[in-house]
Amino acid sequence: GLLAHRWDSISVKGEGFDVAVKNPRFDAHLMFSPGEDFVHIFADSVSAEIDPKKFPESDSDTTKLQIPDFRIPLDAQVHVTHVKAHVEGIGDWKLDSLQFKPENERAATLSFQNAEGKFIERKTSGEISATWQGDFISANVKIKTEDKDSIAVAVNFPKDNPKDLSGSADVCVQDPRKLVKGRIPKS
Repeated sequence: GLLAHRWDSISVKGEGFDVAVKNPRFDAHLMFSPGEDFVHIFADSVSAEIDPKKFPESDSDTTKLQIPDFRIPLDAQVHVTHVKAHVEGIGDWKLDSLQFKPENERAATLSFQNAEGKFIERKTSGEISATWQGDFISANVKIKTEDKDSIAVAVNFPKDNPKDLSGSADVCVQDPRKLVKGRIPKS
């Protein structure tokens, strides 16, 4: 059967972070029937306050990163209308229309619109598609600014050593003078 829940807000707090979700909605059909089961999560907004200095100390070795083998066995979508984040000592960011959608059990897409904040000079939209099969992960990242500059990056890396990556990038800049102000002489 269909399971549907709504809340006014949900707040999650911990050492170094505080996340508030406004008007979350959870719809699910979990009958263990392949092709029919789903979990969809919707929210009007998510706001995060993060202070890395307050994170608890970790005993684990952070130099050795491994990505476990996993799969997404059902249609598990997330849609958030507005996202705001503040990281103490680093900056603030916001974006619209954050969406996560699995393409199959071993592929997913994350997209967003109108990102802006520290290190982002112009409103930016993007899409990240990833697939993982066997020992490797492949990802395609496409970013476009409001004035049509774009970058597309394709990377591949082993799950047991993400630092060992290979890839390519394609950059398209409509007006280089605008991108690197004052550094390109007028012709």
